[in-house]
Amino acid sequence: MPDHREQRRAVQQWLQRAAAHGWVTPEHEAAFAQLESGHAEELFRGTVRPLVVGLFGGTGVGKSSLLNRLVGQPLARTGVQRPTSHELTAWLHEDVDLAELPEELPADRLTVGRHQDDGLRDVMLLDMPDIDSTAEENRALVFEWLARIDLLVYVVSPERYRDDVGWSVLRQRGQRHGWLFAMNHWDSGHLTQRDDLVQLLQSAGFGDPLVFCTSCRTPPGELPSPDEFDALVAYLRDLRAAHEIAELTRLGHAARLADLRGWLQHALAGLGRPDDPAPDELWQQHWQRFEDSLREGLDFPIRTAASRLAHREGSVIRDWLSALRGSGPPAEQGGPLNRLHELAEQVWDDWAATRTGETLDAFELSLRRTSLVPQPLRQALAPIIEDAPGQARRTVETTLRTSLARPGNALQRVARRGLGFLTVALPVAALGWVAWGVLRGYYEATTGSAAYLGSEFAVHSGLVVLFAWLIPFGLDRLLRPSLEQLVTRGLQAGVAAALEQLAERCRTALTAAQRQQAALRESGTELLGKLTLGRGTASAAVQRLLVTSPESHEP
Repeated sequence: MPDHREQRRAVQQWLQRAAAHGWVTPEHEAAFAQLESGHAEELFRGTVRPLVVGLFGGTGVGKSSLLNRLVGQPLARTGVQRPTSHELTAWLHEDVDLAELPEELPADRLTVGRHQDDGLRDVMLLDMPDIDSTAEENRALVFEWLARIDLLVYVVSPERYRDDVGWSVLRQRGQRHGWLFAMNHWDSGHLTQRDDLVQLLQSAGFGDPLVFCTSCRTPPGELPSPDEFDALVAYLRDLRAAHEIAELTRLGHAARLADLRGWLQHALAGLGRPDDPAPDELWQQHWQRFEDSLREGLDFPIRTAASRLAHREGSVIRDWLSALRGSGPPAEQGGPLNRLHELAEQVWDDWAATRTGETLDAFELSLRRTSLVPQPLRQALAPIIEDAPGQARRTVETTLRTSLARPGNALQRVARRGLGFLTVALPVAALGWVAWGVLRGYYEATTGSAAYLGSEFAVHSGLVVLFAWLIPFGLDRLLRPSLEQLVTRGLQAGVAAALEQLAERCRTALTAAQRQQAALRESGTELLGKLTLGRGTASAAVQRLLVTSPESHEP
């Protein structure tokens, strides 16, 4: 018969994968650790095991006296002492071989008694500590053992059958075990109390609860109705059949699988619901607002920095002339390229870095309004956001250097190359034309066919050469952008490039995180579909032990 142990291991492996990427919270991990994992099979060696029956109840209801009567001998006869409120006693046949107990069931808090009653060969009886113990470790021990019990005999007395502590355990664990009820000290009870107990159990979900009224006193005294101890023993012996034990085992496994399903469903909810917005869409909304705000906020610092740099570089010659005259210090050596790193630092300042971090915080806050666990998505973006100032400044500086090295647009650069050529070629051509005119005029003057060239020719020739140089030079100056314009455009282009790089890195990180999320959701959903355990058909005897309704009510 399949049980919950393999499924629990599969869920635990899924949990480990999800936790490695932060898709489950520490609260999820703690909740998984608290899921009940014990099972009765681990108490014994071999494939055939006894039915584990626990006598459960509060202080003074007669659990030990009922156990003595069941095994047919008092505890003291075999040297086993009455368990205290922090110990547990196990009675089992001498042929049953106990396995080594798990560490959560300390051996020093268990006393083992042996009997030779073949009628109870396949039954292990546990006298459990009082459930109403005030010591937390005692209650913890009770619950550790409860996870390994097939059938609970809830022992009450006429005075204490409405005990709140016991009923709270019944409400928590009503569908995890089979249940029998023994109203002990029946010689001091009344039929109305038994009827009231039956009604309480029916309201708690038991259709036809098994209630046995017993008295373990010798002599028993006058009883309101015949003692039902023999009927209790007969019922326990009837449950020894393998198929009855298997059905009770199946009941415990089904309860544990229900716990696993509930936990996994809650963990999968942290991976998002179909109606949740996609994380990349949320991030894009915040990033767009950040970009608009940053471009607007950096416009003035960019223009101011460009103006200061242009003014500073334009005053170099004046500073040197002042130094030569002795009226001031010499200017700093080098051009604007020596100050570009400082300029990039000034542009992408602390305000820009703070706005980047605030965008990540706003994104996380938006995620918390959905069902998504925000931590892995924040972890995916956090290194990029932390590195953003340094990366952005490097990009701004690189883009600015490129802009200064290649000023203007492509058309301007082609036109300036042509004008640079004409600035040299036209004056040379004009000088050649002037030289030719001088030679020809001198020749004509010496032959007497014309007068010698005069000042008018010299003036006109000078003007031709001047304009041949001045026109392309002037056009080149008109096409040449100013240093302030170059720096402004370079810084703006650098900020745009930095934002584009950051946006691309964030998109890549979010895509990888969402792939993890989708893979975990797919594998978790597939695993959830496998967390099922087919239920067999319980016999009429077993049916009376089970809660038929999942709801339990106050006594």
